[in-house]
Amino acid sequence: MSEFFVITGTKKEAACFEDYTVGIGHKVLCSGARVIRLTSIMQQEIQNGYCALLSFGLAGGLVNDLAPGTLVIPSKITDKTGSSRSVDRETRNILIDTLEDNNIGWVDRLVCGVNKPLTMPAEKEALHRAINAHVVDMESHVAGEIAERVGIPWLVIRAIADHASDSVPQTATESVMENGAISSKKLLKGSFRRPSEIPALITLARNSITGLNTLRRVVPLFLSCHPL
Repeated sequence: MSEFFVITGTKKEAACFEDYTVGIGHKVLCSGARVIRLTSIMQQEIQNGYCALLSFGLAGGLVNDLAPGTLVIPSKITDKTGSSRSVDRETRNILIDTLEDNNIGWVDRLVCGVNKPLTMPAEKEALHRAINAHVVDMESHVAGEIAERVGIPWLVIRAIADHASDSVPQTATESVMENGAISSKKLLKGSFRRPSEIPALITLARNSITGLNTLRRVVPLFLSCHPL
């Protein structure tokens, strides 16, 4: 039985763990950036006796000082109602000590979980003003709620992919399939249908690579200290 499981939104995020599966007690699952699917698979997997949970992947910045690639290790998660919950303090401290021992920079910012992607800078600013969150993702609020319900420790590791001033093209959100893979066909069709989105798609792709590179550096350190 796996010791802990990891929840991500896409297969590219999950792939950060691919080289570290042998002999490691963990399982990585993709929600496909769909909250209903995320809730369903988590409720199924939580019955399998995992002892801990990690919410892992890319996130969006809601404030201007968070550049793409910034590593976020939040102490708290909130949702759009402003209701917050804390990650496991002990496991977080172990991870932070390991990151600092290896000269990996990180920040503690409030992460807000949402059920739909925020695609426009104005939406990001409005969410920041409403609840003072600095980061947004689509998994951590659900992960935290379910982890607390069953009484297991949980942690969040996120890297910024889109700046507060960046728009997220409709083509990008539509191209994420239910299994978490990115559909090249939908990307191509969307680009032909909405060519004005191409510059934003290029920016998002570049910034996502920067964020994924940050996550790849963190994975072996996380597994080496095994805080969960």
